[in-house]
Amino acid sequence: MAEESIMKEPAAEPERKESAVKPERSRRRRTAGNNKGKKVREKKARDNKGRDHKASGGERKPPTLLEDILFLLAKIAMIGIVLVVVFTFFFGIVQIKDNSMEPALRDGDLVLYYRLQKNYVQSDLITVIDHGKTTIRRVVALEKDRVDINSANGLEINGYPQQEQQILGETLPVKKGTRFSVVVGPQQVFVLGDNREYSVDSRSYGCVDKADTHGRVITVIRRRNL
Repeated sequence: MAEESIMKEPAAEPERKESAVKPERSRRRRTAGNNKGKKVREKKARDNKGRDHKASGGERKPPTLLEDILFLLAKIAMIGIVLVVVFTFFFGIVQIKDNSMEPALRDGDLVLYYRLQKNYVQSDLITVIDHGKTTIRRVVALEKDRVDINSANGLEINGYPQQEQQILGETLPVKKGTRFSVVVGPQQVFVLGDNREYSVDSRSYGCVDKADTHGRVITVIRRRNL
């Protein structure tokens, strides 16, 4: 009988192993249950957040016709303000209304000039204020240059006759105009029109202060191209 009891004792070991496995399985089930519950709570939180977003105006309504019109008018106003600033402080446009600058410029042409450029060089086309009227003239002499206009050689700069291209008529002095020769003063220029017989320019009113100019011509829009 003692031998039988000794032989039966090892049979109890599987029960101990099975009892050790049960807590592990229970722990895993609890962990899985907790994870599932956590996912459910996260899903509910997302759903609640979405409902709150919708309730607070998350879904934008399409703009009304009045809102579209107001937005368009605001854009037009902004563009207008930008153009006013640009053409008041940086650029300007003037229309040619005579033939004093032919053949370079013709009656009806539009001229775009840059207001901030007044470091002129010889042959530049610039805007000149003559008795309140804006005109276009060509720079022929700069500060400290000596200018002479006579019937023998026409235009002379510092004693050298000028070979000018694409001008109309002879360069002659005008009656009751500037007495030659003259020296261009500080911050001044001497200007002439290209159509010499019909132009009113420095031969009549003398050297021009740069302060009485608006800027240098940068482009010309031909009337025939409009």
